[in-house]
Amino acid sequence: MTVHDSASASTTATRTVNVGPPPQPDFAISANPGSLTILAGSSGSSKVSLNSLDGFSGQVTLSTSTDKTGLTISCSPSSLTLIAAGSANSTCTFTSPTIGTYAVTVTGTSGSLSHSTSIAVRIVDFTLSALPNSITIIHGHSATVSINLSSVNGFTGTVSLTQSDSSINIKTSLNPNQVTLAPDGTGSSSLKITALKKTTPGTYLVTVTGTVGTVSHSVTVTVNVT
Repeated sequence: MTVHDSASASTTATRTVNVGPPPQPDFAISANPGSLTILAGSSGSSKVSLNSLDGFSGQVTLSTSTDKTGLTISCSPSSLTLIAAGSANSTCTFTSPTIGTYAVTVTGTSGSLSHSTSIAVRIVDFTLSALPNSITIIHGHSATVSINLSSVNGFTGTVSLTQSDSSINIKTSLNPNQVTLAPDGTGSSSLKITALKKTTPGTYLVTVTGTVGTVSHSVTVTVNVT
């Protein structure tokens, strides 16, 4: 740059400006939610989002990996096409019968470009037991069994209880018929079993089932009527 003053004197200054190459087209990947709690035997899902950066356009293929076996993962669609400044989504669904905590990595690949996002998946459950699980009743009398529930791996929720009898001459009732479990907590319900006077001596079965959503666990009590 040259500057002239009124006396025709001039001064010259030089400044170097470095101009880097323009940013290369790329994409970003993210998951929402980034952590899931799923009841064993059921399923849960997370939305994986891709976003075009700096004019990227092209096909991105998704792949998954976990830190341990036992978790089934399905992402649909598994291949996404991005347009410049656009976005696309895939739903990754997780199922497992095995209690545990899994670290899942979802990776998007397009040519030499590869980016990953993490999802923490915790599989929880509850257990059901009877104490005692075998009783003896004189016909015309009653007995009470404790139905005990426990949270496993942080399960929290309300378990609905139902009972079924193997004979119309065995009458049963549950109190309460719903038990709410705190994470890693316990709860119980009282199962009252009555053998009517006309009940024929013998062995009968009473089954108590605990249900949360589509998942059920059962316990059977043996009733000996004398």
